[in-house]
Amino acid sequence: PNLRNSLSPLNNDLTLDILSFSSNNPFIGSTLGITANVKNRGTLTAPSYSVSFYDDYNKDGNSSANELINTVNSTNPLAPGDSLFFNTSKVMDSLGLRQFIAVVNYSPDEDTSNNKKIGTVIVINFGGFDSLVVNEIMYAPTTGTGKEWFEIYNKTSNPVNLANWKWKDATL
Repeated sequence: PNLRNSLSPLNNDLTLDILSFSSNNPFIGSTLGITANVKNRGTLTAPSYSVSFYDDYNKDGNSSANELINTVNSTNPLAPGDSLFFNTSKVMDSLGLRQFIAVVNYSPDEDTSNNKKIGTVIVINFGGFDSLVVNEIMYAPTTGTGKEWFEIYNKTSNPVNLANWKWKDATL
């Protein structure tokens, strides 16, 4: 009695709903667009808040001051149930897996467990996808000679990440 139950909405609750990128495989040297969506799940309007974007260099999932890319301050109050998008960008200066963090900062927030999102991209070299060649295929081995196989050749000296690549025949 006279206390808030676990089902009652909070008065002040901003959440980071979405963290998205202009490309999942940006090229080295390109500018990556980073977008965060902030939603007001509280019952009161949020008059002033901000979103901080971090390049999580050490990939530990924690935002630190030396990883800060940008902080974008709100220009409009956020009414209950509404959401707004915040954008920043970062020049991709190294190859491979990059991890980014967005955090919504709102001092009266009563639930900070939903204030952070983490996302990743894989930065590739300009020749990233067309640098590979399938140059041999054993698609019909004779009995006793082994299994089907294929050989991939990298035409460049740059590494190519094959994560999430798939190889299949027409029967699958």
